[in-house]
Parts: sequence; structure tokens; C-alpha cells
Amino acid sequence: MLLPISPGLWSKLALLLNFLPHERDILKSSLIPSTSSIYPLLSKFVETKVFVFPSPMLDEDIRLRAFQSLKVDRNCIKLNLNQLSTLNKLESSVIRICSLRRFGYYATSIIPNSQFIYDNEKLSFIATNPFEQSTVTKDDSSNKQTDTTVDEGRKSRLMRDMAALRLQAEISQLENCLKNEEFSLPPYLVIDSSVLCTNLNLVQKFVQSQRFIVVIPLVVIDILDELKKEQREARDAIRWLENQFRLGN
Repeated sequence: MLLPISPGLWSKLALLLNFLPHERDILKSSLIPSTSSIYPLLSKFVETKVFVFPSPMLDEDIRLRAFQSLKVDRNCIKLNLNQLSTLNKLESSVIRICSLRRFGYYATSIIPNSQFIYDNEKLSFIATNPFEQSTVTKDDSSNKQTDTTVDEGRKSRLMRDMAALRLQAEISQLENCLKNEEFSLPPYLVIDSSVLCTNLNLVQKFVQSQRFIVVIPLVVIDILDELKKEQREARDAIRWLENQFRLGN
């Protein structure tokens, strides 16, 4: 009696077997020459999906004979060290691939309800879930009843998305307008005494540009008058201001 197995396990097995190269592709690739000891075995396996000839024993076959769980197989296998095949790594890998795929072919013949099948056209193993198929059939009627509700929900979401896109476009347009506007300084510049002492050249450039009206408060002149006794920069600023006053600026 075959015990029930999780459908997810069959899906993982199908994924593993489909990941392996097909035995027909291995044979056509000429990786295994006709002079190889496993070539007849591989050729027959392509046709029959089973090992017509006894497969050579691999390293793991010899090591697994020591496990108690394989006691029956160990008694059936008559290991003759003189008849062991000396396979290279490529030949051993091909035997392992064919052994795994042979198990897959065998599983498709014993799994009921088409849970695990082999598609000869697609050359791939397929795992199906009967529960999902029955669920889809039952859900068809309920889906028809909810189509109207789903359509209304989609329309509502579409309207909200359109409104959000329009608002975003207006914001982007406003931001672009603000970025394109030229930055302009105010026409009146009130100069402090510290600016006249430390950045007199900059103040002179502002005046020469004639784009600003430079305002010098009387309190600034009083401060410069006090600082001229100790700071040369203050004296330079006073001389420049007196010159500007004489020019009528």
C-alpha cells in the first residue's frame, strides 16, 4: 500500500528531475563515446527508461552496503571486487543522473490520481495537486457572483489613481515654474559697519553694478568714526564713503 505523500514533495521532486539533463541530450552531446563501458547502458536507457543491463556500482553503492537499513539489498548484491568498473567522474555522474531519472519514471507508474506524471511532448515531469483542481471548480461559481463587486472596486481605485496623478502633475508644474524664475535680490541694501570693514570690495561692486540702492545709516558712520582710531579698514571705508558723497552717490 502506497502511503499518502504531500503534493509539495512531488513538486520538489519534479523540479529536481527537470533540472537534470535529459538522457537523450547526454547521448547526443557525445560526452560519452561509443567506446565507453556505459554507452550500451545509456543507449538502452534512452529507449526503455530502465536499466536493461546491470549498472556499474558507484562509490556510494559500496559505502551504503554497510547500513543496517539496506540489509536486504546487501544480501542480494554479490559484490565482486574484481568485476568493479573503473568509471571516470563524467561516467559516474551520468550513471547518477540516469538513476535519478529512472526513479522518476518509476514513480510516475505507481502514483495514483495523476499526481506525478511525465509529459512526453514537453519531456518534463509534472506534479499536480488534485485539491487545487477541485478548489478551482468550486470557486468558479462564487467568482461569477463577485465579478460586479470587483469591477466597481477597480473603477473606484482607477478614479483615485487618476486624481492622484493629476495632483502630482500640478505640483510638478508648480515646482518647475518656481525653479525657472530668476532669483532677484531686493533693490535696497542696508550696509552694516562690519561689512564695510571686512568686505569693502564687495560693497563697491554692488554700487558699481547700479542694480541696488545702498543705504548707509548714520549710526554706521558713527561706529566707523570710533573705529578709525584703531582699525585701518574703518579709515578706508570712511574715505570711500566721503568720495562717494562728493560724487553725489
